[in-house]
Amino acid sequence: MRTPLLTTLILATALVFAAGCATAPTPDERFDQAQQAHDDGDVDRARMLAAASIELGKDTEQTRALLAETLRARAEQNMDDQLYERAYHGFLDAADNEPSAPRQAKDYARAIAAGEHDDVDAGRLRELVDKTLSLDPENTDWHHLAARLAEDRGDYNTAVEHYLWLYSASPEEFELAFQLAGAYLNADRPSDAASVLEQTLQRQPDDPDAGSKLADAYEELDFHEKAAQLHRDLAADAEERADHQAAIDHYGWLFSNDPSDATAGLRLGINYLAVDRPDDAAHALEQTLEHHPDNLQAGLNLTNAYQQLDRTDDAVDTFEQLLEHHPEHPGLLRRFAQLKAQLGEQQRARELEERAIEATPGLEQRDMRPLQ
Repeated sequence: MRTPLLTTLILATALVFAAGCATAPTPDERFDQAQQAHDDGDVDRARMLAAASIELGKDTEQTRALLAETLRARAEQNMDDQLYERAYHGFLDAADNEPSAPRQAKDYARAIAAGEHDDVDAGRLRELVDKTLSLDPENTDWHHLAARLAEDRGDYNTAVEHYLWLYSASPEEFELAFQLAGAYLNADRPSDAASVLEQTLQRQPDDPDAGSKLADAYEELDFHEKAAQLHRDLAADAEERADHQAAIDHYGWLFSNDPSDATAGLRLGINYLAVDRPDDAAHALEQTLEHHPDNLQAGLNLTNAYQQLDRTDDAVDTFEQLLEHHPEHPGLLRRFAQLKAQLGEQQRARELEERAIEATPGLEQRDMRPLQ
């Protein structure tokens, strides 16, 4: 016969067992609780609950990524190197569980790449990227990241491999072509860079960036004639769209490589004047006249630059030099006459004006604009 005490103990044990059975959380419940705690900003409780969920059997990419994220958050708060290390390996473990990297791992890797977590070094980040690509070889985000990391460490051939994969998948994306060409150039493979950029120019012949990069590739290849011709074409295109700075860049390249190039020197000076840089214009046009003292257009534009710079004596000397080569040119005589009139030398101005009329059959005094 049961005693009252024994009956009481049995009933109490049964009640405890029943209560335990009724309140024992499932792995999914623990995970939901962990996610809620994380959303509430309680990272310590979220970490404890995520670990419990894994212990109870929910050992998935999602759970391990959440656990790693709680470690990363605490590491960020405390600037704790050891916690960063644990978070990093937690993300690796999460990536091992599924055939694709978790979103949190991507965000974390991007943050490291941006320098937000300098205490996780590039070697460990590279390990994460390589592991992810081995699991998901067609992940474009990670190919981009792998290419940037390779460039940062000077491994340009590896960068080429990743950019080439990306470019092959999307050959219409011009930025990829430029990135691939840049990697080829850095890897000392200018012929491959030129090939990529030539294809890009064929697809988009009016793209000035592609042309400039192709010109750089030609220069690396020592294809100076090709580079020069391309710079000429690009300079002319820039002038057509009134992009004076681009024209200056291309004519400047041509003139620096060949100071005797009269066209490059003249156009460089004209474009400098167009952007209100008379000092630079004067420098380019002076060099042009040194090589070609009879170049009328260079000389006239040089006098314009001198007058903007208040270098009147230099302008007069230039006019005198030009008259030695073009003594009967009406436009030159007229321009010089105007300057002399401005300087108060009226007799010399009238002499030059008369010569301009004589040099222009049918042009009478009344057809000439009055001197200022």
